[in-house]
Amino acid sequence: AETPCNDLYIADRDGNNIRPLVRNPSTHDFTPVWSPDGEWIAYSQEGALKLIRPDVAEVKTLAENSQRACPYAVAWSPNSQYMTWIGGTCGPNNNIADTVWVINRDGSEMRSIFRSGEMQLGSGPQQGFVAWSPDGKLVAAMMETGIVYLIDANCLNQPNGCDETSRTLINSIPAHWLPNFYPQWAGEDVSR
Repeated sequence: AETPCNDLYIADRDGNNIRPLVRNPSTHDFTPVWSPDGEWIAYSQEGALKLIRPDVAEVKTLAENSQRACPYAVAWSPNSQYMTWIGGTCGPNNNIADTVWVINRDGSEMRSIFRSGEMQLGSGPQQGFVAWSPDGKLVAAMMETGIVYLIDANCLNQPNGCDETSRTLINSIPAHWLPNFYPQWAGEDVSR
């Protein structure tokens, strides 16, 4: 049987000059996402949230699995200064994605802005279950049932913190908020 490739690669725009960024044959790397400023690539490795520069000059861990990181979906803020992800616990028989986290790019101020006690948040190797608004003030997160909440990314500074008043039910994550929409955050007219 052929072993699936768990390495993270980078290539030139024309598809040439393919080179590995992260070689990791024993675990699964997923959710690689470029920062909007192009300086970093975020990815998950062994349940930790990590950043790597495209030239491999620097690698850093932002959140360890022991902090309930275990990213299932990752998104950068439009200004590349913050990241959000859906995480929880992970393991061979214990995958739980129940929390929306935000962290500064330098690894400081990791904070939970939403935790679901009733149902899991949408999870999987695809992106699109969590996204930032174009102004960087809101985070959209999808539940596994398809329900989407819009969450105030700065809710911890509100008088009641991240309570139910910091989130709003919406129909879907706007397509132009997602990292696979080009140009991301371009606006309603472009997304039609």
